[in-house]
Amino acid sequence: MSQYLLKRLGLTIILLWLVATILFYFVHLLPGDPAMVVLGGGEQHQPTAEQLARVREQLGLEDPLMVQYSRYLGGLIRGDLGNSFVNQRPVTLDLRIRLTRSLQLIIPAMVLASLLGIFLGILAAGRRGKFSDFFFSGIALTGFSVPVFVSGNILVLIFAINLRVLPSAGYANLFEDPSRWLSYAILPIVSLSLAPLANVMRMTRTSMLEQFNQDYVRTVRAKGVSERVITYRHVLRNALLPVITLIGMQTGILFAGSVIVENVFNWPGLSTLLIRSIGSRDYPVIQGTVLLTSFLFILVNLVTDLSYAFINPKVRYK
Repeated sequence: MSQYLLKRLGLTIILLWLVATILFYFVHLLPGDPAMVVLGGGEQHQPTAEQLARVREQLGLEDPLMVQYSRYLGGLIRGDLGNSFVNQRPVTLDLRIRLTRSLQLIIPAMVLASLLGIFLGILAAGRRGKFSDFFFSGIALTGFSVPVFVSGNILVLIFAINLRVLPSAGYANLFEDPSRWLSYAILPIVSLSLAPLANVMRMTRTSMLEQFNQDYVRTVRAKGVSERVITYRHVLRNALLPVITLIGMQTGILFAGSVIVENVFNWPGLSTLLIRSIGSRDYPVIQGTVLLTSFLFILVNLVTDLSYAFINPKVRYK
């Protein structure tokens, strides 16, 4: 187990280096001049060439690309992502604040999708071919098919505009006013959880049905064990392995899905920071945001792999 963990950690470092390198060069291919954005250049105001050169020198953009790359990697090793071109604040400070806000949506949405999806998948598998099976499968198909921006706007139309029981958009600090935070967070959490809930429910149903057809289940039934014990003690444990894999993948995908949700509900999270920084050509913020998201995605996959041994003791890593 420890050898496997060390290999995965080494692979994680290599992957992060590749992501950081590709990201660095891709960001510098973006059209536009960050110095122009810093100076507020536009149709009404055009900075002089001397002003642009001075700002580019202050930002380190006049250095050769390899020098900038070496400085960038050195900062990553020290845990320093640099300062924003726009507001000169440390990138790590903005990332910490925005990540906390994004996780306030992603974690509850994934917990809701996982628990409810597994529960509905078990019910659908236990009632295969009956009305409840078709009903839950229809719900899953709807949740999987409807885009996030559509479901988000439908929820706003119903609960914020027509019923007026929840605010349509906004944000409140979770630690200062939990009840107000909850009123703002309910709609984006539900909207964000619909697609992963449908996927988890469908995977749980399929995996449960496959396990019900295995020889060991017929053997246990022949011994007179109750159907409830068979379902939850024997079948569910084996059926959860592909479900856990899917949950890990869906958690990473939620970071991408949160881009739309955060914009629909005006939630000041990590995704809105990335979109704003791309518009302002803020290289350090773009690099820091994408690198952090990549690291979280890799970390989720690592935790998913390691959780197999706890779900099913037969799984062992070497």
